[in-house]
Amino acid sequence: MTYGGTSFFSIFLLLSAFFSSFGVCAGYKVTFHDIGQGNCTVVTSPSKKVLVIDAGSSNTTGIPGVPSTGKFEHLSTRVLDSVREDLTSGNWLWFVVSHPDKDHLNLVEFMVRESGFLDLDAKEPIEGRVLGVLLGGERNIYKKADSSALVKFLAEFNIPHFFGKDAYRLQERPGFLYVPKELPSTILRDWDGTISFLSLAADAKTFKFTSKKYKKAKKDPLEEEKEDETNAASIVMKVCCGPFSVMVTGDKTKKETNFIIDRLKEEGAEKFLESELLLATHHGSATDFVPEWVALTNPRHVVISAGRSFDHPRSEAFEGYFMNASHLTPAPWHFVQFQGDFIDHGDTTRTLRSIARETPSSVEKARGYVHAITDRSVFVTASNGDIAFFSTSPGAYAINIGRKWDDQLTAVTEFFSVPQLLSGDVISMETIRLDRMITSSSLLPIFLDDKFKGLRSLSMKEADLTNDHVGVLTALITTHADLSSLHLTGNRFSSEGMDAIRTAWGYRGLTL
Repeated sequence: MTYGGTSFFSIFLLLSAFFSSFGVCAGYKVTFHDIGQGNCTVVTSPSKKVLVIDAGSSNTTGIPGVPSTGKFEHLSTRVLDSVREDLTSGNWLWFVVSHPDKDHLNLVEFMVRESGFLDLDAKEPIEGRVLGVLLGGERNIYKKADSSALVKFLAEFNIPHFFGKDAYRLQERPGFLYVPKELPSTILRDWDGTISFLSLAADAKTFKFTSKKYKKAKKDPLEEEKEDETNAASIVMKVCCGPFSVMVTGDKTKKETNFIIDRLKEEGAEKFLESELLLATHHGSATDFVPEWVALTNPRHVVISAGRSFDHPRSEAFEGYFMNASHLTPAPWHFVQFQGDFIDHGDTTRTLRSIARETPSSVEKARGYVHAITDRSVFVTASNGDIAFFSTSPGAYAINIGRKWDDQLTAVTEFFSVPQLLSGDVISMETIRLDRMITSSSLLPIFLDDKFKGLRSLSMKEADLTNDHVGVLTALITTHADLSSLHLTGNRFSSEGMDAIRTAWGYRGLTL
């Protein structure tokens, strides 16, 4: 595809380099907030500009310190507090709402009201402060209560806002640089670096297919599946300054994602997808996971923004990110959780090990959460809390991983924390409570390692232990002389099995 004899994408890359030259990459910060079931990515630039990509939550279960009433206001305030200095001393705040689902937008109105950029009495932005909102898709899909209320608020308070479908046609409007709709990549002006949009609406339904793959798509029954209209409209965008870059995809559907890939391949521009950071599509949904997308973005770090609902993230997607992102960097050992089946992966460069499975709390949730540890840079906000990346100099950055874990796994999390795993020190744990959180056969052998010889108390109540585990238990008892408390209530040992455990335990007290 050429315009005036010059490849459009070549022009686009030159523009990207031009805009990048205005900002010094050191001083960038990208934070993926633990927002429960939802998304909230905040990028701050060296000149105190603040970009908020999605801000919404549908379920706050598992987030510590969130009150039962006013919980969404609480989350909004927490996010605003993290950038309060930038908002106070800076004068630039933009929101990008990827699509009209509440778990991507129901915090936006409160955040705008409390940002300090809005004159509430005059019902308009404060003069001299840049405030705007870009919404994915087109106006007529913002129908549900949360999304229609947001659009009404933006109009009532005269806040500049644009819909992605309209942004394709913007030319002289403030903030946007027009590009041909056949290769939608809009650049938001006045940012330190570039903000590039690979999709602003439902492209596969809007633009004529040109690749051979999509000419044959109607013959492929998989391509005939109906995809969610609002998810399909999700904005796909890349924020970057030099090598420091993050790719965000909202809840983009598989068909739409493949359309983006094919369009860039036709231009020979698929390398533009490469990004240091990748926010997983659709909270780690297996339905919308595209292995080729992960391979082409080729991230060094993957973040999955998910809460404890909707079976997110799914194991098929989690393992897909782990296996297809070939350049994942080493990270401190950390816990991750996901729903579904799981097979351990380990080689000389990557390690992902399941250590437990949470017993389902009801018949309806037939699949429990898998709890695993990894030393690769794949994170889940429900497991790891806020994850922040700081650009310290061109090509270099630091990572701050949150220390938020489920209460029932707190002790196990500390057990596998970095100083303990990597220092080689002897570990002395006063109490490790596992209770119902594990498939014991996967975890018990771990405690036979010499580095756990300081173990004093172990609770394995109702852990579904059977006679098959008696051998490991007796080995653990005889190995750890300091073990003085062992709780095994509610397991399924035969009388012979219990006799073997008692014999190994000897004089030490045993709670049955």
